[in-house]
Amino acid sequence: MGALRTALFNYLFAKQKGGDFALRIEDTDRKRLVPGSVDQILRTLEWTNIQKDDFAVQSERNELYHTHVNELIAKGHAYKCYCTEERLTQMREAPGHGNAKYDRHCLTHLTDQDKEKLELEKTPYVIRMKVFDSPESKKSKLKTSAKTRIEDGVFGTIDVSHDEIDDQVLMKSDGTPTYHLANVVDDHDMGITHVIRGAEWIPSTAKHIMLYDMFGWKPPKFSHLPLLCMADGQKLSKRHGHASVDWYKEKGFLPMAVVNFVALLGWNPGNDQEVFLKMEDLISCFSIDRVGRGNSVVDIKRLEWINAQHIRALVDTNIEKAIELVMPDLKTILSAEQLADIEYIKKVLVTARDRMKHMSDLAHNFDYFFLDVNFESNRAQEFYKSKIVSIKERKQMMTELRESLETVEWNQEAIGVAVNRVRDDNKRAYQQLIQLLRYYLTGSNVGAAINNTLETLGREVSMKRFADAMTRIETIETK
Repeated sequence: MGALRTALFNYLFAKQKGGDFALRIEDTDRKRLVPGSVDQILRTLEWTNIQKDDFAVQSERNELYHTHVNELIAKGHAYKCYCTEERLTQMREAPGHGNAKYDRHCLTHLTDQDKEKLELEKTPYVIRMKVFDSPESKKSKLKTSAKTRIEDGVFGTIDVSHDEIDDQVLMKSDGTPTYHLANVVDDHDMGITHVIRGAEWIPSTAKHIMLYDMFGWKPPKFSHLPLLCMADGQKLSKRHGHASVDWYKEKGFLPMAVVNFVALLGWNPGNDQEVFLKMEDLISCFSIDRVGRGNSVVDIKRLEWINAQHIRALVDTNIEKAIELVMPDLKTILSAEQLADIEYIKKVLVTARDRMKHMSDLAHNFDYFFLDVNFESNRAQEFYKSKIVSIKERKQMMTELRESLETVEWNQEAIGVAVNRVRDDNKRAYQQLIQLLRYYLTGSNVGAAINNTLETLGREVSMKRFADAMTRIETIETK
């Protein structure tokens, strides 16, 4: 989810400015490479309609990184470090060391003869950047802390002291670059003008700007996005099921609804608009200066509300597409004959659309339109225990409702009039009447307006369910 937001904000920004959106697979850390992860990224972007204009894979560009790291060595901005892991561990754990910064042993203590000997022995080494030293005051001859300034599009001006920056490894002992070197070289080589990424990269940005300076290149403009978190303030991470976009796909959320939701995680359009039905609508009003600095809560209920608006719009404007999306779940509960009745499925979809939060709801929450009422379901059992009136009242109300509906024209208006007539004749509470009717005809306590529901079920099915309800009351519920 965090990666999708980063990609989306970059995409919206690029398109709003008339630029290109570049996708780069940063896979230089082979130990952390997850099989199938690249395919998953590409599938996610395709599903959300985020279209790349440029594409690069860092593991295929190694020669470029070697050329540029050698340039840094030649300029005196980088050096070889032969320290073993054992020595580095001892250094960090030594009393008084105080931090994890490298002590520059190989830069300051090795003679030319030492280096020649290490080279002859083919001692493994990494290449480190040489952080700019703090300047000396002309008056006092005392060192003052040098700083690198970040002008961030979200967080504003950030100054980072060079005393806080380590001599970062740029090239590992196996000859592969670290993210820091590859990132900077690629941004320059690909002509990247703006970078939008997670706030966790702010500490590294000063190193990157310093590298741009060492190369003599103009850095892109950086904007860092605050973290995504749960309602309890915990950072959203992979251990949370809904941190993965695949989770949203499986739950029946529409791609554009997810895009709509993700766009509002930290950004706002400057007005009360919450629903964006098209990517073009987001592109036209996106602005990085409307991204807030606070962490954003991933609120699934808000997503469900947004998804419901998108479902309603989809059914109203492109019902054929909506049918296509509900079919996989319907196939798990319907017969071939039922699946072939597309017109009835359309009718049910139109009836249910205002109560659907997910595309899967049609099969799972509105199955009573296709199947017999399941009074053994959890939702039916809970409703029965808490809402149903006495046996005598049940019989009387269902009998009167059936008689009132038997002769009416079968449409929403006439059905509504018939139900209201029973209420008015007996001065019953309307809600109590509707709850009873909904229970016996659907086995559910939620759904579309009862007159819409009855019209969609049809006269024949509805009357049969009235008869089944009377039988149930007299043979099962009377016991």
